[in-house]
Amino acid sequence: MGAAAPNGPAADMAPAATSEVDLGQVPELDDSSLDDLNLDMLADDEPIADPVVTPVETPEQAAEPEPVTEPEPRAEPLPKAPRTTAAELRSAVEEARTAFAALQGSPEADIRPLLRQTYPVLAKLGETAAFAAPRGDEWQAANDLLRTVIAEEETLSMLGRVGGGWLKAPARDNNGVLLVGTVKQMHKQGGYHVTELLIPGSDQAIAVYSDMPPREVHPPGTQLVVMGAVIGDPSGELEGYDGDADYVVWQGLAEQTAAP
Repeated sequence: MGAAAPNGPAADMAPAATSEVDLGQVPELDDSSLDDLNLDMLADDEPIADPVVTPVETPEQAAEPEPVTEPEPRAEPLPKAPRTTAAELRSAVEEARTAFAALQGSPEADIRPLLRQTYPVLAKLGETAAFAAPRGDEWQAANDLLRTVIAEEETLSMLGRVGGGWLKAPARDNNGVLLVGTVKQMHKQGGYHVTELLIPGSDQAIAVYSDMPPREVHPPGTQLVVMGAVIGDPSGELEGYDGDADYVVWQGLAEQTAAP
């Protein structure tokens, strides 16, 4: 008599006895359920999307600072303007100092012709200072000379009257200018600092432009002396200009006079 078959869990894990399968007993597949299946979705040539991987930030990456974006370089205010050197400014100061000393020492009878000779030299100093960079000892010398001119109140008044005619002259020796006038207002326009100056003999204020902030804000009514360069076509020569004036003045030097 053979041994009895084991019972319990061990019996469930035992491999089934091998027997032959009768293929004739396998029912046929009912494929009616495949009619609505989109087989294109199962095409072999469809790419398989890569899994989305979230990068892990290491402590070194977290501590790395963000790159600093450098500011855009500022456009050249007067790209067509000449550039003057320190030596040229030094020479212009010496010529202006000599001319003004001759004017101070002249007899009153000779003052008018000397004014006509001195003014263009002072104007040239204004033009040279307007286009000079960087500002060093020569610049300080030019400022000192301007203060000397301002101290001579009567002579300064005459130079101011000559300045009004100089601006209207059909031909000038240079594009410099010395203006004595009264501040109408100061404001910013197109990134520039603008002083509107009323001068004797002119009903319209002259716009004096600068790309540097003023050392002090001058309230309306302040008497100011400006030396600079006349810009005859500001729309075409002054970068970012959005006005309609026939000309403006590019500031070289500016000083307030003593209160009247």
